[in-house]
Amino acid sequence: MKFFKNIYLTKWFFTLFVAVIILYVLAYSMPYMEFIANVVLASLFGLTFIDAFIVFSTKDPLEVSRKVNNRLNLGDNNPVTLTIKNSSLQPINFTMIEGYPVEMQDRSTVYSGVLGSDVSRDFKYEFTPKRRGKYEFGDVFIVIRSMFFLASRRIDIDLKE
Repeated sequence: MKFFKNIYLTKWFFTLFVAVIILYVLAYSMPYMEFIANVVLASLFGLTFIDAFIVFSTKDPLEVSRKVNNRLNLGDNNPVTLTIKNSSLQPINFTMIEGYPVEMQDRSTVYSGVLGSDVSRDFKYEFTPKRRGKYEFGDVFIVIRSMFFLASRRIDIDLKE
């Protein structure tokens, strides 16, 4: 059941699915188009299945770590580094959402890119605490896609600190 919870169909899947529906509508007046629509629909489902298989082929395709000081200086820019590493054998297209502290009020920053096999990449930002207290960095959420862009997988990485 966890498999179905973490799989998402992308906008490209639905765009191609609408194209198949248009082919079936055209097949109403041109009967030879029905065969083409059937082939395109079967191909779409086949490629989506292959894409989902590729995306879920590795249990833990990415490794993510966060480097932040234990004590943050009040009013100063404190560097935070997120490191993401591809541990699978295939290139991965990813979108990463950082679990910023609530006090940072930043939910719009999204990190994305393509990682080749066994390649790592660093993302850096600065956090400036405005008041004393504990600041909690949350989990990191990653959405990965493979080469067909028809299915994607969400991975929640527990990095609370």
